[in-house]
Amino acid sequence: MFPTGSYILMYTVLCVGLTINCLVHMVVSIKTVATVSRIIYKNGFHRMLRTEISIPQESMHFKPSTGDIACRVLLDETLPSGAFIDPYQLETLRAFGGPDVLCLHDVDTEKPAFLSQPLSIFIFSQLHLYKDHWTSNITIPVHMRYQKPFQEQDYVTVTFSNPTLFLRCSDTVYTDHNTEIVFACDRMNQAVCTWSRIDYTSARDNLEVQVPVGRLEHLPFIIGATIFVTLLGCILLTCYVIYCVPSERKSKDS
Repeated sequence: MFPTGSYILMYTVLCVGLTINCLVHMVVSIKTVATVSRIIYKNGFHRMLRTEISIPQESMHFKPSTGDIACRVLLDETLPSGAFIDPYQLETLRAFGGPDVLCLHDVDTEKPAFLSQPLSIFIFSQLHLYKDHWTSNITIPVHMRYQKPFQEQDYVTVTFSNPTLFLRCSDTVYTDHNTEIVFACDRMNQAVCTWSRIDYTSARDNLEVQVPVGRLEHLPFIIGATIFVTLLGCILLTCYVIYCVPSERKSKDS
């Protein structure tokens, strides 16, 4: 038989342990309510990056509102130096329902990867209520840059990190958030709004793409073939100008 004091001590320790455990689970449930899944598909230098966002409806706590709730998400995406977006292509796609993308820097689509810097882009998307989840599917075309040639290496890895996720809802105030920022309301960048940063879980921390690279041991062959084809084209063009053009003029004059 334990003394009464021991029972009280054991009971206190058990209650404190359960309380801490509950608090930990509460914190985790708040921090990880949103889920984000990402894939990159298609092959070669021209790929598609798809991001799917899902937020349970019960985790969206709002203050009372008199109107309909309309929510948008903002993805703060940093593309690696080995990839880029084409702003003109995105503008064309937007006319057919493509994503709203804001890029604050000029994009040089011809630069190789080793002369480029990571590129920050901001993607705006509407959240739609489907069953018991707020969801959004975002797909943007991304292009791989040419890499520096290597010795005895066929591919290099280009890594896409996960974006930072922000949320904004109109005609209401979202109450569960960690950090607020003031940023552009949309891709037009003519007004600013308050966005709330949202924590999320993802199956992976980043995406990796294998990009083919040139082989340095092929350099002599490529230079030789290029010079040969160039000289052959010059010779054929010269022969055509010398022999064929005068004959065509004579036939026209006759």
